[in-house]
Amino acid sequence: MSDHLAVTDYLSNPPISPEQTLLGCNPLVTPPRRILVVHAVRSPLAEPKWNLPGTAVERGPGATAVVLNATFTPAGSGFGLHTDSTGRLEVAASWTEVEDVGDQAAIGQRPVTVAHLHSQSLDRGDPPPVRIRHEFGDAKHRAVTYTVKATSRFREYFKDTEPEEAFQSSHRQDTLEALSTVRPAAPLVLGVVPGFEWQRSQPAADRVEHTRHAQRLRVELARPWFQTGAGEQLAVVLATSDSDPTAKSEWVTRVGRDPLFATSATAPRPTSAWFANAAAARQVMLSESNTPVTIIPVDVTPAGDRWYADIEFTVPAAAASYNPFVRLAVARYQRDSIDGLQLSPVTVTDMVPLLPDRHVVVTRTGNQLGISVDGLSPNPLNRLEAILESCGPGVPPEDLDVVVDDAAAEPHLSAWRPVAGGSVVRSANGSIPPLTLVSTPGRLRIRLRETENITERFQR
Repeated sequence: MSDHLAVTDYLSNPPISPEQTLLGCNPLVTPPRRILVVHAVRSPLAEPKWNLPGTAVERGPGATAVVLNATFTPAGSGFGLHTDSTGRLEVAASWTEVEDVGDQAAIGQRPVTVAHLHSQSLDRGDPPPVRIRHEFGDAKHRAVTYTVKATSRFREYFKDTEPEEAFQSSHRQDTLEALSTVRPAAPLVLGVVPGFEWQRSQPAADRVEHTRHAQRLRVELARPWFQTGAGEQLAVVLATSDSDPTAKSEWVTRVGRDPLFATSATAPRPTSAWFANAAAARQVMLSESNTPVTIIPVDVTPAGDRWYADIEFTVPAAAASYNPFVRLAVARYQRDSIDGLQLSPVTVTDMVPLLPDRHVVVTRTGNQLGISVDGLSPNPLNRLEAILESCGPGVPPEDLDVVVDDAAAEPHLSAWRPVAGGSVVRSANGSIPPLTLVSTPGRLRIRLRETENITERFQR
């Protein structure tokens, strides 16, 4: 390099040799370039788990949408949101629609997925709040699961041929109960009938026990059900106390003694202790009286063109009465509703008798059958007849439900027929004479026939 050029003066302070200049170490000849080195991670470093307390969920009376005001905790790993590695958030929603559709009553379950409910880009720094409006189109209750998907900020640094899932991190949030926002409609009761359940056992070779559980009523209901969404039940409405303003109204269940029978009087209004599922009892507001009432929620079951709810009673011994009449007050109940809208208007049913339980024990000693029958009865006792019956050989007794009172009638008809001399009647003190087994082809059974002495009572 010529010494006559001024550049040599710059190169000598500090001194930079021609060799270093050729190597690119001279900033005047080879200016520096700033290079940004990026540590590009394939997927976000934290799973996008949000914070969504109940106070952050907006859903008012009559609303058809739910508004979520979610926040994220800054996180370098684990759960939260790492904005340095996350460039975008996407939110999906899924739930199951529970509905009563079709020709027959059924618990219809239809999965629903909204794959793209919300999305937004993220800047570096503190995670921003996320506000999501989810429109359902109606006011029903739903249990919704939201899934938040975070996408890596550095997707562009990797090959386009790689799968997108490799650059994402997803987290299923806790299930959100989107509450019902309208008051349920009153149930349409088609009828109320006594209900039964039979329990049979043979604790020994010479002992058979049968129990008829009859302290229950079946309420038949018109379709459709689940008008307020999943979890809709039938509620038996009770007075909270005898001094409650609703206690004397028509909006609560009532009970009364049957005047035809000499039996103990019963309380006019049952309490929750009268019901088998008393543990499920709770208090809710009744809009008509603007006072609290006690309810017993009961699940409903499909049955052809209708629904039914079995209400099981466990009447305390002190309140027991033979064949009391029950007038139910029932309502449609949606537990997952906003406050004040859980209970529908009340429907009052016709009066229906609550039949007594019966426990029968049959023991065999040789060819003698001892019979005992326990259960609440009036005074004097009902007439009880034990009849020994047979069916012909070759006939499955489990499939035979025809009974003929005259053994000689319709000889070609497959039926249960009385055995000659095989009938005894309970005495006034409650004892039942033994039955004598006889040798006969086919199968044998004992039929108990209890009849109420109503004609005799009227004659008195």
